[in-house]
Amino acid sequence: MKEQSDTAHAAYEQGARRPRSRAQGIASSTREQQANAAAAAQKRLEAELHEKLVAAEQSITATRTAAMGNVRTIAADTAAAIVERLIGQSPAAHEVAAALGDTGNS
Repeated sequence: MKEQSDTAHAAYEQGARRPRSRAQGIASSTREQQANAAAAAQKRLEAELHEKLVAAEQSITATRTAAMGNVRTIAADTAAAIVERLIGQSPAAHEVAAALGDTGNS
């Protein structure tokens, strides 16, 4: 009986090894596929974020350029208003430009 039990147990173990091995292979393959899919999704998201970052930087640069372009106009208007308040008459535009260092090359 012991011998038959050992033989039956060995046959069971032998039969169980194949499905267990196959299940491990399927699990390993599935993990690999999921890891590859996750890596591809991460690359795709990184590319999208990079595009958004580039667009945001371009927008910031354009806004900064526009704002800096307005600084001279604001400075000229402010200087003219101060001079007018102090002496009672508006200075000539060329005088304001000269006071701001505008040589006409801007």
